[in-house]
Amino acid sequence: MVTIAFHAERKDLMRYRRLLLLTLTLVILMQPLACLGSEVIEDRLPAIEQEALFLRIQPLTDLAVHAALRCSDQPYQLDGVTPLDDRFTQTLFSAGFDRPDVGLGEAYLSDTSLQDAWLTANFTAPHALPASSVLPDHTPEYIGVMMMECQPDETHSQLALLGEVYSAPQRYNLLEEAQMNELAFLDMRVVMTLSKDENAIGGWKVTTLLFEDDPLAEDTDTYAPLAGLTTYYSPEHAFSIMYPSVFDADSLTVQENGISGTLPQASFFISYEDRNGNTLENLIEVLRQAHPDTLLSVDEAEELITLQSSLGTTQNLWLVQLTENGVVTVYLSWDTQTGPDLSIYSGIIMDTLLLDSGSNG
Repeated sequence: MVTIAFHAERKDLMRYRRLLLLTLTLVILMQPLACLGSEVIEDRLPAIEQEALFLRIQPLTDLAVHAALRCSDQPYQLDGVTPLDDRFTQTLFSAGFDRPDVGLGEAYLSDTSLQDAWLTANFTAPHALPASSVLPDHTPEYIGVMMMECQPDETHSQLALLGEVYSAPQRYNLLEEAQMNELAFLDMRVVMTLSKDENAIGGWKVTTLLFEDDPLAEDTDTYAPLAGLTTYYSPEHAFSIMYPSVFDADSLTVQENGISGTLPQASFFISYEDRNGNTLENLIEVLRQAHPDTLLSVDEAEELITLQSSLGTTQNLWLVQLTENGVVTVYLSWDTQTGPDLSIYSGIIMDTLLLDSGSNG
């Protein structure tokens, strides 16, 4: 039986404009990010290296984003120069108590000298010496960032992160099967810059943090639901993946081994087949013969094949993932002129494919 879990209703958050901070942050990015425009990034890190870099900074960036959204009614933003607000730092230490990967134990709730040293090590912005102890926050909500781009500058002394903000019971790549339908995207992007510092948790300290409403969430046309993602989970074959929520319940078809969605000028499908002795090498050969005009790339360590093609104004993306016993295929297609623009999700979808290695998937 196939389960389709739809993410929670979008939260209405007031736009918080800081044009100067946005300009400074995007200058530090140096090269146009694919998610912000149509230009191709030169000398950009490969996806696998971006992911490895992001995993180093993820505990700190997730906690900073969580504290920034929980400390006030409007998103709290950092410019690297203005002293950190007491509300932000108190919320940060309260939430960090339940996040052992940021190195904040019980002692940090009451020892303000430890708090002071930790803030100095992990944030560029100055701060006043914390004046009081804080209480632990055990709220069962995790706010974090799903990476879209993670790029260093030419000197590798500064790092730029672009991501989508989500809430869930815990970090998205640690979610259990029963928690997948609790993952919700907040129609908000975060742009962060970090400076290299070996004293920081992952070797990088936070310099700037800026929130921007997802521009796609403001569309009023037929494709306004594109602002979110929906989780597809197959308990029988033990994998999950996300697809654009523009494919709503009315456009979906549940099939024997997967699901498909169809809209005018856009479609997708997710399917599972038994492996039947297939190897990575022979699947590559089969796909090259079937799709000779596509750009094919292979992650041998993950046994993942990616194919991309353009035919006129139509864009096509395939992901073919080998598991222990099967093959998961994901296909996404859209027309860049007359259909919903799904380009922003082509990279995200790759990062949302999760396999349960302890099952028959």
